[in-house]
Amino acid sequence: MQTNGYRIIPVNPTIHGSLGEKAYASLLEVPEKIDIVNIFRRPEYVEEIVDQAIRLNPNYATAFHHRGSVYSRKGQHDQAIRDFDQAIRLNPMDATAWNSRCFARAITNRLELALADCSQALRMRSEYANALDSRALIYLKLDETARAIADYDAALRLDPGKAHSLYGRGLAKRRLGDLAGAEADLAAAIVLAPRVAEEYSTYGLRP
Repeated sequence: MQTNGYRIIPVNPTIHGSLGEKAYASLLEVPEKIDIVNIFRRPEYVEEIVDQAIRLNPNYATAFHHRGSVYSRKGQHDQAIRDFDQAIRLNPMDATAWNSRCFARAITNRLELALADCSQALRMRSEYANALDSRALIYLKLDETARAIADYDAALRLDPGKAHSLYGRGLAKRRLGDLAGAEADLAAAIVLAPRVAEEYSTYGLRP
């Protein structure tokens, strides 16, 4: 980024400097206006960093989205949805934020709201594998199995190694009686992501 004219200010409490610049222990210590925050820290540090970014700029949509994603990974879905609300309010053209809220709503069974969010994300980006996968999960929960399979198929055409879509499609195929197809998809998903079955069980979905 430096070669493209950006000034990079390192923020890391374990170093004194990097890239020819003084390092700071936190974003709150940087004496200059910060335009973009790129995080290259371990996941356990991300929440604190995005909290600081939001304190510095309460209109920073990306920071709200990142913090919402942290909450989602921790299973704090109501807090995640509140942050995704803010991210969308500040940047309504961000399809990834719409999809993130869609997924958080889907796994907490706010299915009609989730469906509206996924549809909005797909209006913005029609070939968006993650949003297709999220919408397929909603259809699976609504017992609209054919629609679920169609969206999982579309997601897998875009991302053939997407374990979440393979597993969901396996569950859908099993409901339709395609046992051989179901077992093939479920087995392939588990090879790619050994804990995918455990993840789906948290959604209330099991083979």
